[in-house]
Amino acid sequence: VKIGARMIFAGGFYAEPQLGGTMLLSENLDGEATSEAGFTFAFNVGYHMLPGIDIGARYESISTDAATSFIGVRIAYSFTFRRQEIY
Repeated sequence: VKIGARMIFAGGFYAEPQLGGTMLLSENLDGEATSEAGFTFAFNVGYHMLPGIDIGARYESISTDAATSFIGVRIAYSFTFRRQEIY
């Protein structure tokens, strides 16, 4: 579960910081279920252009006994039923 905000800048650029918590569920080598909770933070930056193409990059980190993080790139298309305007 994370909470965040999208800050929109001129020309369609945006930044999106997020904070929250993550529950990791897995099995150990004996097949027993284990769970672990950790603090999570993430940050997205991107560019939204007409007619709905969105390009972004993301970094996310989960702090537990064994810290996990990843970097991702996203290309998406936003569908809408109303007229879109550039930010």
